[in-house]
Amino acid sequence: MELHQLRYFCAVAEAGSFSRAAEQSHVSQPSLSQQIMKLEDELGARLFDRLGRSVRLTETGQTFLPRARAVLRELEAARGDVVEQKDSIGGSVTIGVIPTVAPYFLPQRLTRFSRKYPQVRLTVVEEITPALLDLLRASKADLAILALPIRGHEFETFPLLTERLFAALPRGHKLATRRALSLKDLRSQPFLLLRDGHCFRDTGGVRPSPLAPANYFREWPVQQPSQHGERRHGRLHRSGNGHRQKVALPLRAH
Repeated sequence: MELHQLRYFCAVAEAGSFSRAAEQSHVSQPSLSQQIMKLEDELGARLFDRLGRSVRLTETGQTFLPRARAVLRELEAARGDVVEQKDSIGGSVTIGVIPTVAPYFLPQRLTRFSRKYPQVRLTVVEEITPALLDLLRASKADLAILALPIRGHEFETFPLLTERLFAALPRGHKLATRRALSLKDLRSQPFLLLRDGHCFRDTGGVRPSPLAPANYFREWPVQQPSQHGERRHGRLHRSGNGHRQKVALPLRAH
């Protein structure tokens, strides 16, 4: 049984005539009549009574008609599903991101993406840079958002955006009177960095000087903008007691 035979059968039933059904189906009447006869032979029963130039469904034909229409409807529905699936963007995407960026850079962007591509399943993995690079190498992540530069040439990278770094100092600090600072100016200053593996340790090539005793520092939360639009929350450390006013100076790379 062929699908085009079902279409011709339904067309003849609706038109009440082989000639009109052939015209509507854009096929010659002899071809249409031959296909109807093949269908009847396969079913072992007549579907139409031939009455001169018109035809009428037999009792078997009346029983078969709703079934044939249902098959054709299901076929059209299946075709529509395939076309819709082909034209839509779906699947899964795993995004790696450093923890200092994820809460600030991703939420609004992921919301807009999910509204535009509701068929896409998103997975976000927060890890430090070395771990994210390992996920990319193992094809366990499709892309990663982290601080540039990345050493080597095995990954294709491009900047999303750039932000300036600032140095926050007490007003009485010897560098606080300057309009801007370079990384070189800070290399002799004691300060704390995130643990090994965090990209902020290597941002701009800063290398920490030996730390003073633990009781030398007092700390308070700060928000530190950094390159490529990644805002890092950390702790700013200073020496001394009490709360002194601070100034923020632009930090140049050189």
